[in-house]
Amino acid sequence: MANSTEIKITGRYQSLVIANELSLDIQQFNKWNPGFEKALSAGKEYSMRLPKDKAPLFEVKKQALLAASLRALLQNF
Repeated sequence: MANSTEIKITGRYQSLVIANELSLDIQQFNKWNPGFEKALSAGKEYSMRLPKDKAPLFEVKKQALLAASLRALLQNF
């Protein structure tokens, strides 16, 4: 995890949306971020781990990723 960084987030982000949009392997994302969706769905802050080279991209796309995550969540109901 030497090439990774943590970003504190809140909101109903979906791991699959983040992984797809940032071109990350979902299994690696889940390995680095255990309990990700459970913590966020409970309204807690989460320290999300991402590769260092993807962190700036996340920051740029943060709002769009949250919106896409919420849309995905609503489509599953």
